[in-house]
Amino acid sequence: MRHWLREIDWPRTIRRNLHHYQPSLRTVVPEHLVGFGRKGRALRDVPSYCLGGFLASKTLEPLLGSHALVAAAALAGRADPATRVARRATSVLDDKDVPQVLRQAACLALGKVVHREDRASLEALRRECGEGRDPQTRSFATMALGEAGGDDNIAFLRRRLRSSKARNDSLPWLALALAVAATDSSEALRASLRHDLFEAYEGVRAPEFSSGIAVALGLLRATEAEERIAERMLEIKSQSREAGYHALALGLMRARGKTGDLRRLMDQSAARPEALVQSATGLALLGDKSVTHWLVDRLAKDSTSIEVRHGLTRALGLVGDKPALDSLLALARDDKAMALPRAFAVVALGMIGDQDDLPWNASLASGVHYRASVGTLTGEVGVLDIL
Repeated sequence: MRHWLREIDWPRTIRRNLHHYQPSLRTVVPEHLVGFGRKGRALRDVPSYCLGGFLASKTLEPLLGSHALVAAAALAGRADPATRVARRATSVLDDKDVPQVLRQAACLALGKVVHREDRASLEALRRECGEGRDPQTRSFATMALGEAGGDDNIAFLRRRLRSSKARNDSLPWLALALAVAATDSSEALRASLRHDLFEAYEGVRAPEFSSGIAVALGLLRATEAEERIAERMLEIKSQSREAGYHALALGLMRARGKTGDLRRLMDQSAARPEALVQSATGLALLGDKSVTHWLVDRLAKDSTSIEVRHGLTRALGLVGDKPALDSLLALARDDKAMALPRAFAVVALGMIGDQDDLPWNASLASGVHYRASVGTLTGEVGVLDIL
């Protein structure tokens, strides 16, 4: 404990937490600790070492092994020690008798650690992407190749996207992987990819598949597709999740001319939380935060369901501003209002006041193996699903 305390930069920690001063205790409650970072790598090596010993076992218990692989990869990153994690994950993919939940974890882990020069690991991912039996494992392998990036992986993913044998359920994952892989590519290549993705989008009618391609087009800022995406968004407005992804795509590509369409979807999604949250997010990405008054009014209604309140609160946490704070404070203090709207107003205030732009559990959700579900991860009390 003493070694740990010496790592804290107390003057900076106190300055950062002055707003947590408690007059009754005459002290500052240090909610956020600021360290010197001198032993950051050493401290990270301790759990890495423990996880490494666990992964060295010849047999891995599926659920524990799945989370251990992903956690070890997150700690290692793409640094030199990551080769140990990459070798273990590749050995899992090479073993045909391993449960799918472990194969999925191996793909997620390789997405975090694999180097573009690691031919064995990349070949295992490509094989899984093209020949894997389980759709989710194929999808995770596809995204891992996108995270690795590089010309060879982009060329492989493009061939898969253009193939007449490509399954419809693989197209959104291929599109998203290409958008991620092209992050540091030339504008000429990105323009060529936008063309390929738009062709794929037009060729897929099922909204559950086209919505993922729409998000990929948004990531590539494919403004040439905004008319078609906005049109289809309103066509499928009754399909909350898919319409919501189209709304998010318009926000990502900064399609400011489609603000009216996003507002229309939000107005018509009062009972559809997914479309509601994504249309509000899209409007926020376009710089339009005037939606907060509508969101607070809806939150205050006694007839609003808990599911919709959950969505409204998430939306306010993403787009809330000073006027929203005033309205939420008034609702929280209104002793004539019902308890549920007031409680959600307090939650929304906390989310708006958070110093981070993303929800508090966003970092926990990044790269996690959500298919290896445990009660503390997903569900009613799961850390990924609570506000």
